[in-house]
Amino acid sequence: MKVTVKFDYTLDLPDCNIDTLTSAYKKLQCMIFSDMVMQVLIQFATQYMMQKKKPFTCKCGNSLGFIWGV
Repeated sequence: MKVTVKFDYTLDLPDCNIDTLTSAYKKLQCMIFSDMVMQVLIQFATQYMMQKKKPFTCKCGNSLGFIWGV
């Protein structure tokens, strides 16, 4: 499956020296990874829920009419 991942961040940088850029990159790493994981999971879940027969089953063993439960 092809997964589309988009990021949109705004940085407020006081200068453009390498230490400032490195620090900003380190802060972004965690946010980028978290956003990527969320986007991938949502896209896989959307694809799975569109399938007539789900690639998983609920507690009753039903893989055709999965019902979200609490």
